[in-house]
Amino acid sequence: MFEENLDKWRGEHSRMAALYFLARPERIAVCDFFIGVIDVWPWLSADHPMHGRPLIDVYRYLIGKYLRPSRSILDKCEVFFQAHLAGGPFVACTFAGPTRRSKTLASTGTISPVSRRWKQLNPTGGFFC
Repeated sequence: MFEENLDKWRGEHSRMAALYFLARPERIAVCDFFIGVIDVWPWLSADHPMHGRPLIDVYRYLIGKYLRPSRSILDKCEVFFQAHLAGGPFVACTFAGPTRRSKTLASTGTISPVSRRWKQLNPTGGFFC
């Protein structure tokens, strides 16, 4: 943990799949790579409260158990939602890779065709990336 990029891309334990983190004696895992709920959901042990439950239930369980935003964050989210997304259908998305590092998505040209088509199909809809 104290050495930057140690075995991050190569070497023992680099880029480990989510399955390797299951059934371990440690209570906490520290990793540099994203492990999605969908990757471990099918492998939940029979004694886990979410074993056999639909994925949406697992997300709701995790949100209810661990996500505790402060009142100021909730208020800012509500203001943003009312200003940009309320009142009709909307698409919210994120991009990974080089697009993510751009100052704006519009400058990459990646999102423009998608957002234009969305607005054609949903004139009152919001589009947020």
